[in-house]
Amino acid sequence: MSRPDLSVIIPVYNGAKTIGACLDSVLSQSGMCYNEIIVVNDGSTDDTGKIVRKYQANNTNIVLLTQKNAGVSTARNNGVDISCGKYISFVDADDTVGLSWDSVKHHFDSFDTYFTNRSGLKINHRAFATMPEFNLTPDYHYFARMLTMAQKYNADVALGGKITFNYEKNYIRRHMYDKPAVYDSFVDNKRAVLLHADVRETANAALYRREFLDGNNLRFETTMPLDEDMLFTMLAVLHADIVVTVPESAYVYNRCAGTASNIIDVAESEQKYSRAIVQRFSKLLPALAANPRWSALYTEWLRAYANQSMYVAPEYREFVPNDGCLKCKHERCGDCIMRLILDDKNMAAQQKLFQKQK
Repeated sequence: MSRPDLSVIIPVYNGAKTIGACLDSVLSQSGMCYNEIIVVNDGSTDDTGKIVRKYQANNTNIVLLTQKNAGVSTARNNGVDISCGKYISFVDADDTVGLSWDSVKHHFDSFDTYFTNRSGLKINHRAFATMPEFNLTPDYHYFARMLTMAQKYNADVALGGKITFNYEKNYIRRHMYDKPAVYDSFVDNKRAVLLHADVRETANAALYRREFLDGNNLRFETTMPLDEDMLFTMLAVLHADIVVTVPESAYVYNRCAGTASNIIDVAESEQKYSRAIVQRFSKLLPALAANPRWSALYTEWLRAYANQSMYVAPEYREFVPNDGCLKCKHERCGDCIMRLILDDKNMAAQQKLFQKQK
């Protein structure tokens, strides 16, 4: 077929129980028959591959790429490398796309946790136990709506919303936008979209222009145990000339026990989150430092990094900024000794922690 507008990349490992529902939701989207679906089978040992091949028999736009088990980041990167679409979107195999916001928004009319950050993204949650039965309605224009917005403004990144269902902790959470917004490369806008990328905690529920990703060499870090999608999105919006937000389009994120981002073992969780914190900030800060216009943003995120020191396991603290950065009264980091020391720490972290793990 001619070059599609969109390539949807679905990494999957042992997803036989969920991949069917995921593919059904993607295939049901308006115009999806003219676009590309790439399923990257990351060395599954169950019937995942067999199920996808059955879908291929009736859908010529589905591509199945099989690889040895190498992790979700490698799977996503390989999917991007073979994709043909002008825009790229990522969907996890246990999630679905296209939830009608009208069918769920009344659940958030009153709530026990709510805040609006400075960039207009509203976040709140409600417990399942206090809510009436869900009557969810599919939205068949999830991708079409984001594509229309991205194409209208020639955006590098389009950010949609998501609804998180956490069945272990018994809540639903909303990350939705109130109205369409267009952000250019001005400093205040960079602050806004970085906040978007941080609190969204996912590379899903978004579209990325393929040529923009290639031009900035943006791919997922394969050595990160967690938060690789958060880093990817933060770097993407940082480098983007135009970012748009798209209300109404809601991605359904199912947060399940045992997944990489929902680790049950406390010791394992501490180790992986500590490593992820150091890796994320050691990449983000040099990217901010590369542009003099973002010096105030550098200081803001440096302090956010220093504030994470209390959560970092002892063996990773050598890479974290001194808490003196939290007490500094300067609004911008200059050539102080702490800045120079941190530059060295960031370099050391990249050399040590971004090496391929044995």
